[in-house]
Amino acid sequence: MQQIEIGLAANGPYFCGMLVTACSIAKSARKEYRLSFNILDGGLADEQRAFMERRVGDFHSDSTFRYLPVNDELFKDYPAWH
Repeated sequence: MQQIEIGLAANGPYFCGMLVTACSIAKSARKEYRLSFNILDGGLADEQRAFMERRVGDFHSDSTFRYLPVNDELFKDYPAWH
């Protein structure tokens, strides 16, 4: 089975936009592909993570999620970060 790696980023206030993007990808993907979502997590709540995984799974059951915590300290020297 072919795996597709997907990178998305969000914090709590941007959750809805990321959710729509992830669901759109899942709905459009061919079922023979495994979707691997790699989320740059700027502070998502556990409830948001669980909700996204359920909703994406409704569209594409072979989806996995990996959350990579991001904090402002990592990007303090990058003026375009904010």
